[in-house]
Amino acid sequence: MVPHGGFEGNAQTLRIVSTTEQKLVTDAAGEPSSAYGLNLTMRALASVLKYDRPIPLERRDGAALVKGYYDSESELVAAVKNAVAPGYVGEFKTIECSIMDLADDIAYSTYDLEDSLHAGFVTPYSLFDALENRSEIAVAVFDKTNKALADSGYEALDNPGQLTDCIEEVFRGLQPQNGVSTNTGVANKFRAGANAWLRDRQLASNSLARNQFTAQRVGSLIDSVEVKVNEAYPKLSKVMLSREALLRVEVLKHLNFQLVIRSSRLAVVEHRGKDVVRDLFLAFSDTGGRLLPDDWQTEYRAADGDSAKARVVCDFVAGMTDRYAAEMHDRLFGKGMSIFKPL
Repeated sequence: MVPHGGFEGNAQTLRIVSTTEQKLVTDAAGEPSSAYGLNLTMRALASVLKYDRPIPLERRDGAALVKGYYDSESELVAAVKNAVAPGYVGEFKTIECSIMDLADDIAYSTYDLEDSLHAGFVTPYSLFDALENRSEIAVAVFDKTNKALADSGYEALDNPGQLTDCIEEVFRGLQPQNGVSTNTGVANKFRAGANAWLRDRQLASNSLARNQFTAQRVGSLIDSVEVKVNEAYPKLSKVMLSREALLRVEVLKHLNFQLVIRSSRLAVVEHRGKDVVRDLFLAFSDTGGRLLPDDWQTEYRAADGDSAKARVVCDFVAGMTDRYAAEMHDRLFGKGMSIFKPL
């Protein structure tokens, strides 16, 4: 998809609700039509417009993908912006989108962390140890966290060493009072507590302790939410976390990414997933859409130009569940299945 604008998750979400997922409604002429996607209001469509920038159709080799919306949705985005905030000039992001964006970050730093603790990917001590003994991770988390702080207008951290204070604060209530003798200083005290906690492995084995830990963190973060009102355009008001809460969210979010998403265990799955997606996309494209289900073949034939046809194939593959994609890949490249199993 690189020659056709690429694939970007947020852009695909807008395309799904406005185009690919269809609902039959009555149009202005009184005729049934499925041309409006899910037929959402402009305000609802605006809530999924996370990045207010068009994704270029062409991208040079090695260039990062721009986060935004596809060229195919440019006219729709212009109509949405004009309907929700007519006359507004500047970065467009509604308060509903801001709330969902914030909720996503909170979930990433709490529930995703809970899953990682349960699966044994990380422990409280391993988070602390990564920041102290793996400089490449500490620097990456430090840079990402400072960018988030700057984007929110907050004071940046002075050095990566301050990240450990954040981890200590998050897990403060979990440190067992075991009387371990330590040197003075927050870091050394936390090391002793984290070692003891690691031996117990309560967050990995005790679901009640894990759920309570997550619930307390979610509640604390929600209590830290602040609203920045846009007096001229109230619909474009923002919600944001306090500096201390944002700091904890960003540190845990990026630590989780470095230690879990980039782990070898997930890299194997990701590598296999890339093969499956690439093979399916090329198979559907190289056969002129003949392998697509009948209704998708109609969409493919109606698409004007190579980029539009590639986008239809991309829509179909992006809408597959993991199981469906694996089964289809097996039918095309593996042992195959009965021809009577529908596409």
